[in-house]
Order: sequence, then C-alpha cells, then structure tokens
Amino acid sequence: MTGNLRDRSPWPGMLASALIGALPLASVAASPVEPSFPAPASIRWAEQGWNAAEREDWHHRSAGQTFGPLSWVQAVEQPANDRRLMEPDNLRELGFLTKEASFANPWSLPVGFVLTAGAPGQRLQVGLTCAACHTGQVERGGRALRIDGAPAGFDLIRYFGDFYAGLEASLKDAAKWERFARRVVALEPGTGGSLRSEVEGFLRQSAAVTAASAGAPGIPCEGGHGRLDPSTASVTPCSRPSCVSRGTTTPPTARSASRICGMCPA
Repeated sequence: MTGNLRDRSPWPGMLASALIGALPLASVAASPVEPSFPAPASIRWAEQGWNAAEREDWHHRSAGQTFGPLSWVQAVEQPANDRRLMEPDNLRELGFLTKEASFANPWSLPVGFVLTAGAPGQRLQVGLTCAACHTGQVERGGRALRIDGAPAGFDLIRYFGDFYAGLEASLKDAAKWERFARRVVALEPGTGGSLRSEVEGFLRQSAAVTAASAGAPGIPCEGGHGRLDPSTASVTPCSRPSCVSRGTTTPPTARSASRICGMCPA
C-alpha cells in the first residue's frame, strides 16, 4: 500500500508511506548506473547554536510557495533520458544538497524543498523555502561542510526548465508517459483517468504566465550554478489564472525562470 497523496498532511505518519511508496518507483526506474556526482563521504554542519530539530524545521517548513504536485515531481523524468529528475545523482549535479529521510523530510527531499498540504481533495504540493537559496556547502576530498545562511550553488533555472520540459516530453513520448503515469498512480491511486488532461492544463496555465510576461522590460539572463536572482527569478509571475486575467503578473528579470510561481498573494 502506497497511500494517497491527496487530503494528507505532509508530516504525521508519512515516513512509512514514503518508504513503501518508493518501491513502485523503483520498479519502473532505469537500470542503475555508477553515480557521476556521489554524495560526500562525510557531512558536517557548521556550529551555529542550532540543534538538529531547529535545523530540520528551517530546512523544510513550508512558507506557502509551491511549484507542482509531489507525485509529479517524484515521477517526472529528465527530458532527454529515462532517469527521474529527482534522482539524487541528478540533484547533486544541479547543485542541490541531498538529504536522508527524517520526520520533517519524509520523502528525502533536498535542503529547502518543502511539502504543502492543499485543501481537501487537492494534491500534496512541493515548493521551495528560504533555506533552499540560503544554505551552502564547501566540499573537499569527499568531506563536506554545510553552512546555514551561506549562499546556495545550485542551477535553479535548469531545474525548473527540466521539470516543465520533462512533463512536456512525457506527453509526446508514449513510453515516457507510461512510466510517468505508472509512478503517479502508484502514489495516487485512482488518478490515472484524468492525469493527461491535468498535466496538459498545468502546462497551458504555465505557458499563459510566460506569454503574459514575455513583453515585460527586464534584463534577460541565462541561469547557472550559483545564479539565484532571488528577488526576480524566484518571486516571478504566479500561475494562478486569476493573476493572469488581472494582468498582475510580475515582470521577470530572468526570462527563463518565468514559469516559477506561487509566491504572489492570493
């Protein structure tokens, strides 16, 4: 039993569901390969007067921002191959700080990834919190020192680009879609019938946000590791249809990040 990711708080009782739910994902995963970006042999946190519980709370307490359903984020593949976007090796290549599962982080999400429970009947959502951009790591010889408050070094633009491109590629490739749908249904039983139309609607809504801000003034820039632009790339147009119809989207400085959403007021 994997459990349904609708109508569920992200914390109490989810650790067991997460560990069991990982089994169906493994059954449709690509063959294992030697990681190109292995985890550090040892990780130490800089002593700053925080205990472990306080640090976990900082890393994974939701601030309300979301970018996609947990089941889709866990299931979607990288656009150019059949390996999942959220595989630890890929996340480390992108510069994210991977972590083991804990009470505050039952799905082993990287530092700064958070879960937000929606209204009854809605999917559990994934988003980012302040810790994502404000937690850094220095590594040498397989030993890592992680520092709360230091700047992150991930490629945020590429991550979000791959998330949307992966969904689009799944719609166009039958084999890719079959694997994606099987993973989602394993985590959300009973959602298979409407899944394609939901993904199509999600991408149309995202495209509308991008189109609404396409003519906005700004300084177009490329992403890259350590390129955060938090006030303009992370706080970008909200994907709510009401925001698009009112014309209240925020002009993005980093055009390629204009699909990141969820930060504007309701």
